[in-house]
Amino acid sequence: MTLPTNKLVEYWYNQQGFFTMKGETNQYDLLAIQHQQDASWRYIHCEICIQPDEHPNFTDYHESSDHHPTISNQIEHWMNRTYTSFKKRAAREKLIPNVEWEYVLVYRDETKIQHLKQAKPSHLTFIPIQTIIAELKEDEQPL
Repeated sequence: MTLPTNKLVEYWYNQQGFFTMKGETNQYDLLAIQHQQDASWRYIHCEICIQPDEHPNFTDYHESSDHHPTISNQIEHWMNRTYTSFKKRAAREKLIPNVEWEYVLVYRDETKIQHLKQAKPSHLTFIPIQTIIAELKEDEQPL
């Protein structure tokens, strides 16, 4: 039996000591919260893009115009839609108010997020699903 990707990512965070919450439709995929050794807290908003149609699609038009936004404008719009919109912030604030969230994108296809990685949006960390699977295999206990 294989776990759906969302459950696999949730399990991976749980194995690292995070408390996780699955989101409702169109709010977020997963929130992960962890108490650190220095008594601080870590708050992660994780989005999971595994299927080809889930990956962000940025088109390089080579010229900016009203009809063809630049890659950087497309990335800014995607970040807003995915992590920083009022609706997304309100959903997180409803659960845990007044905290700084880290943003994580779990992805499968490196070529689909190439422009996004090059832009290096602030607070966004990229994690390939292959890394999560490899780490879980390493931690696997023999029966």
